[in-house]
Amino acid sequence: MKKFMTSSIMVLILIFMSAGFTLAGNGNGGGAGNGSQGSQMGLASVISGLPYEEPISAEIDGLLQMREEEKLARDVYYTLHEKWGLRIFDNIAQSEQQHMTAVKLLLDKYGLTDPVVDSSVGIFSSKEMGALYEKTGKSVSCGCAYCRCHNRGPRYCRSI
Repeated sequence: MKKFMTSSIMVLILIFMSAGFTLAGNGNGGGAGNGSQGSQMGLASVISGLPYEEPISAEIDGLLQMREEEKLARDVYYTLHEKWGLRIFDNIAQSEQQHMTAVKLLLDKYGLTDPVVDSSVGIFSSKEMGALYEKTGKSVSCGCAYCRCHNRGPRYCRSI
């Protein structure tokens, strides 16, 4: 178990490092380079090279929850990008997608069933995650008459 936790920590460090390298891109301007595909392939080889140890139930539960939490984060930032058109939200959504992919690689390595059966925005296996998305999605992409009329964001919304 100790090796598994050490390996998991190493993978998380690699995720954050690959996210940083990906946001830096490959020089095609503004961090929108093609670095993500290469870093994901590198991450896949690192994960496959880690020693296999049977995870305990708490580790399994943690990985399954982490997969849906990363999807929740991706979906919320995607919704923010769609609503406000700010590139930063798209960049963060892409980063969250990389995190989802990394956790999926771990699920595959350990033969665990992926809780994300539909990658569509706002669709979750867990009712808890679905409820969190509904609550967060409503507050970040409010379409009430007040906000539409006054062209204001959710911070000023009177219906939330």
